[in-house]
Amino acid sequence: MTMYREILRLRDEGKVSQRDIAASCGCAHSTVKRVLARSRELGLSFETVKEKTDEQIMRLLFPKKLPRNIHQEPDYAEMHSELSKSGVTITLLWNEYCDKCKANGQIPYMHSQFCKCYRNYVTEKKLSWHAVHKPGEVMEVDWAGTKMSYRDEVTESDIKASVFVAVLPFSGYTYVEAFCDEKQASWVQAHINAYKFFGGVTRLLRPDNLRTGVSKADKYEPEINPVYREMAEYYGTYVSPARVLKPKDKATVEGTVGIITTNIIAALRNHRFNSLFEVNKAIKKRLEMFNAAPFQKKEGSRESVFLEEERSYLLELPRYEYQLAEYKEATVQCNYHVCVDGKNYSVPYTYIGHKVRIRLTRTMVEIFHNGERIASHIRNHSVKERYVTETEHMPQSHRCMAEWDGNRFRSWAAKYGRYTLEVINGYLESGIVEQHSYKKCMGLLQLEKKYSAAQIEAACSKTLSFSKTPSLKSIRLALRSTAAASQPAANREQEMDNSASGFRRGSEYFGGRTND
Repeated sequence: MTMYREILRLRDEGKVSQRDIAASCGCAHSTVKRVLARSRELGLSFETVKEKTDEQIMRLLFPKKLPRNIHQEPDYAEMHSELSKSGVTITLLWNEYCDKCKANGQIPYMHSQFCKCYRNYVTEKKLSWHAVHKPGEVMEVDWAGTKMSYRDEVTESDIKASVFVAVLPFSGYTYVEAFCDEKQASWVQAHINAYKFFGGVTRLLRPDNLRTGVSKADKYEPEINPVYREMAEYYGTYVSPARVLKPKDKATVEGTVGIITTNIIAALRNHRFNSLFEVNKAIKKRLEMFNAAPFQKKEGSRESVFLEEERSYLLELPRYEYQLAEYKEATVQCNYHVCVDGKNYSVPYTYIGHKVRIRLTRTMVEIFHNGERIASHIRNHSVKERYVTETEHMPQSHRCMAEWDGNRFRSWAAKYGRYTLEVINGYLESGIVEQHSYKKCMGLLQLEKKYSAAQIEAACSKTLSFSKTPSLKSIRLALRSTAAASQPAANREQEMDNSASGFRRGSEYFGGRTND
């Protein structure tokens, strides 16, 4: 703003030229000339305006040039209150403000000016610009710096336990649990238990930049650990890590860790624990007291605010608890199975020779190829069974074989007669495992393509007369002899003639001598 008071003061001293006044006040010579001319018209001097501000003097000198605010001012106090509610953003409030101005025939601020005016209001009123602690919006997590110890009963050595802390910033409601380490499995399980404790899921998850949470830190596009991201996607939340060296991004959990260190970890420092279970049992009791303790500067407690104002804003928990997954790479074997931890799981036979990615959980085995899931099985924990096979994964020739079992073979044999059934029963009962005899049974079954049911029954009867478990070879020989005996005599004589007239090699061919 132009220094009107200083211009009039220098002029009344009478020893300074207009150009010098302009140079001293940092304005144009034309501005000084215009101000002095206007002051003479109005009869203003420094003595008459020395108690006024430059803005007040400007109103006296140039009343027609006063800036007139034609925009409708928003209700900043109401804005500040609304921004504390879940899902409310300044853009949403600006859109509502514009709609209201349009309905009343008023001119609204543009979005940038709207935000600037609100920031000026917050600064002027010395309000906190932290309208981010909305109910159910974010869960801040961290490991406490101080560890707890317990004594292992087997090794009789002291073990340090890491303490996990999760906080809901709106209410301050806190979850604390001790783990034997800070590895990926413990980190993910801590989140699962925290969500179960809160009874719901927040929309955002804010960890530090630890390796189990963030693979590569970046201000704008951090790379989230794949296992951690998968867990967040399962619960429908989004991982928004704090910036590097910016602890204020998760100030609530940082402050709560300090309080927890005093009220729980330090308070239990003289207790002797013999297991991690005992540690967490003591933590749970102290945590209940901590959450129920009344606030010092406002009514209620962390627990009461959570139950009354925040719990209803949490997202619903999935029906089943997330299971930590382990990933492995493998190549599909020629028997269309992949081997995982000594067990074999089938995939469609068309993927033989392809490399696949295997996702293992406590109960499931999922197999992926180029990001597409091609097979899933219930995880096999049996000691005896080594193969888990889906019939749909087999080629047609193998599938037909797999559809047969002992009862089906017996049912087929019973149609031919009691001797055939006796042979099949002998095959099925001959091995330690019934499945080992299926090939023999299938071989006998294939004979029906060439021989009649009566011939097969007769061959089985004949072979059973000299062996309780006749081999498949002996049955085939019996069938051939039976078939030959049943041929007409003319056919047999013709075959004998054909055999007699066959090509014969003489002794000369084998190096023998001839008589001269």
